[in-house]
Amino acid sequence: MSSFDNVDIPTSNSGSLYMSKWEQGPNRIRFLGGITEGYKWFPEDGSKPKHVKTPGDIDTGVKESKYFWMIPIAMNGDVRILTFTQITIMKQMEALKNSEEWGDPIGYDITVTKTGEKMDTNYAVMPHPAKEIEQSVKEKWQEMKNRFKPDLLFTTGTPLESAEEVKQEEDLPF
Repeated sequence: MSSFDNVDIPTSNSGSLYMSKWEQGPNRIRFLGGITEGYKWFPEDGSKPKHVKTPGDIDTGVKESKYFWMIPIAMNGDVRILTFTQITIMKQMEALKNSEEWGDPIGYDITVTKTGEKMDTNYAVMPHPAKEIEQSVKEKWQEMKNRFKPDLLFTTGTPLESAEEVKQEEDLPF
C-alpha cells in the first residue's frame, strides 16, 4: 500500500485564458511559443496594468514596476497565456534551457510547484521527460496561434488580435 492511496488532489478551477498567478501546489505547463519579456506596473488610479518593453519606457513617476515574462502555454488540457514576475522561476527555467540534458523547454513539460504564502512563498521547478502534446491542445493552439501577437500587449493591453481582424486580413487579395 502506498502513502498516496486515497489521496485526491483537486485540479485547477481556474479556466481563464490568462494566468498571472501560480496556484498552490504543482502547476504543470508546456511552452507553446517563445518568451515575451517586459516591465509592468499598476497605475495608481486602479486601472489595468501597463506593459512596456524596456525600463526606459516606464512612465515618469512610476515607483514600482516589475520585470515579467509572457508565454503561451498548455496546462490541464487548455491553452493559456501565462504572465509572471518571479525571478527565481525564470532563473531555474533558464538553467534548464542552458543545460545539455534539457535544452529548449518547448520540447518538454515543466512543473512549477508553489508552496507557502506571501513572504514565505517558495517555488520549485522540475522538468519532465519529453512526450507528445495532447491532440486537443495542439488543435486549440492552432486556433489561437494566428491571433497571438505578443507585441499587442504593449499597445492594446492584450496579446490577442480580435477574430474579426484576423478574418479581414485573410480576406485581403494580396
